[in-house]
Amino acid sequence: MRASDLQPIGAGLVGAVTGFASSFALVVAGLQAVGASPADTASGLLMLCVLQGVLAIGLGLWFRMPLSFAWSTPGAAVLVAAEATTGDFRAAVGAFVLCGVLLLVTGLWPALARAVTRIPKPIASAMLAGILFPICIAPVLAAVQLPALGLPVVIVWLLFARIAPRWAVPAAVLATVVVVLASGEGLSSRRPRSRPCSA
Repeated sequence: MRASDLQPIGAGLVGAVTGFASSFALVVAGLQAVGASPADTASGLLMLCVLQGVLAIGLGLWFRMPLSFAWSTPGAAVLVAAEATTGDFRAAVGAFVLCGVLLLVTGLWPALARAVTRIPKPIASAMLAGILFPICIAPVLAAVQLPALGLPVVIVWLLFARIAPRWAVPAAVLATVVVVLASGEGLSSRRPRSRPCSA
């Protein structure tokens, strides 16, 4: 196999790892925010990963092109923001099922799809920013409140963002795992901190 053949494989691996790692902690935090137990969280993550893999392999073979599927980071952020609204995991699952049905209807109903696209982009961006901003500054707050846990993650992210931007998010996630294991904390006893925002 030539080096030129390995380049797209490497790019795909980096993209997959970065896409997964960049929002993994956010998805976990979102599930726990709406009342998911550790078992519920593990089951939810397993189903998400399996479904993404099945879609990527199945549709990739069907269309004869590489396809990638990922969970919705804004959707996970909405879960985090919904903590004060509901603590019932079943209600959150029902809400997301209903949301999926509405999205399907929107895609199949051209008039409704056109109406959605008429929402001014600045308003849509502001709505998303209102949800994501508190999550993006969470690492800074963690570094102030729990410097022994937060600062190493932020420092690793800043360092890799400077020398190897593509690996900044995976490195920060790995640093988080190391810090959590070293401190003796677990996901069941402390909600995972959000990772620094990335483009």
